[in-house]
Amino acid sequence: MTTQLQTTDFSNSLIMVEAPYNKLYDLDFNADKLHAKVDNEYIIPLEGGPIAVAEAGRHIAILGSIKLAHDYNFGEKCYFLATKAKLTRESSKISDSPHLSLEVETLYKDKRNGEIGGSIYDSDKQLLFSVNIGYNVLRKNIFERLYKNYRQPNCPTLDESPYINRKSLVNLKVGSQEAFGEYETIMPCECEGHFKNYPALPVAIVGNLFIELGMKLFQKCTDGQFSKIVARKTSMAAQKLAFAGESISFTARIKSMNSPASITIVTEALVGDETISNAEFELLGLI
Repeated sequence: MTTQLQTTDFSNSLIMVEAPYNKLYDLDFNADKLHAKVDNEYIIPLEGGPIAVAEAGRHIAILGSIKLAHDYNFGEKCYFLATKAKLTRESSKISDSPHLSLEVETLYKDKRNGEIGGSIYDSDKQLLFSVNIGYNVLRKNIFERLYKNYRQPNCPTLDESPYINRKSLVNLKVGSQEAFGEYETIMPCECEGHFKNYPALPVAIVGNLFIELGMKLFQKCTDGQFSKIVARKTSMAAQKLAFAGESISFTARIKSMNSPASITIVTEALVGDETISNAEFELLGLI
């Protein structure tokens, strides 16, 4: 049985992630799976399309949190903080598909943690990514107690989504084995929709910056011979939220040279001397 849902009303009644960060539409339940569609809005110039690996994680994580919220049925909106992700690119084919289809199912849930499995397809119904996301589940009162020092009741907004035109890393240093960069002070408007009155830079944005820095290191090590790069296998962990007013330093280093066209890179993001996230991904160059 398929149940069609009004996307805005349904998702906004269950989770704290709102537009413009949450841009899913046409949500529907079919058996134990939740389906949705999304229009692609951002990709790093070097990264092979139709969708960036971090953007795939973004949309699946949001849909998965809606599915978990429905399963928990708390009776109020709650916070589902993505703490770990594994993404496998199932096809290295480069294509153009502005419209994408997603599906998720619940794999596990207990009182404080949940896990979903998801897939994302292009407009030709070809499987692009398989994704697993793990979450820390926080009720509203607990989240607000934990992060009370980061509350900003009057956050400014932008006329255009901050997820279309994004701030890049600065003070870049790219060597033969390591690369460094900085994300200057996070502004509340850069976190719009994530979360209201508690502006935190989305994990997917951190993931995009990991890939951006990693690709610069990849290009350096391969003498810029590849016109496009895809992330074949990606794992990411998020230990802490980064809030407006903070800045982030990024590092990337080569873990292994797998072939002349494939490099595994590990990355880390820090606020001060505290790690907020790290990732490992295999990049493959395509001519």
